[in-house]
Order: sequence, then structure tokens, then C-alpha cells
Amino acid sequence: MINIFISSLIGSMVIIANGYIFNYLIFKKNINKFNIYKDSLLGFISIGFISLLLNFFFPLNKNISSIFLIFSIFTYIFFF
Repeated sequence: MINIFISSLIGSMVIIANGYIFNYLIFKKNINKFNIYKDSLLGFISIGFISLLLNFFFPLNKNISSIFLIFSIFTYIFFF
């Protein structure tokens, strides 16, 4: 039960973190303005686009997904 909760919490944090990163790098928006709906939608779009690009060069497997997850979490911690 607690495993499901922790997995969903980390998954949502990765999606929102990717939305923040995408919003900051592409649109040059300030990160202090918090809009969870817009950032999560941008996170879904950016994760889909990055996975599509990665799939052209490498097959998507557990290792590549874990590296992407760790990179997203470290970037989220770095920005905040």
C-alpha cells in the first residue's frame, strides 16, 4: 500500500518537474509562478517528446527510464 503511494508521489513530482523545466527553458517563464495544471500538462508533453526522441536512438528500457527519472528529480531539486 505504501509502495503505491510513494510511486505515485514520485511520478507526479517527475511530471511537474519536467513541466517546470520545459516552461523555464523554452518559454523563459519565471518558476516562482506556480500553476500545477499547466505545468503538469507541459510535463506530459515534454516527457512524450523526449521519449520519442530517445526511442529513435536507443530502445526504451528500464535503465534509460531510470536515468531519465533520476535526472528529472535532480534537476527539480536544483531549481528549488
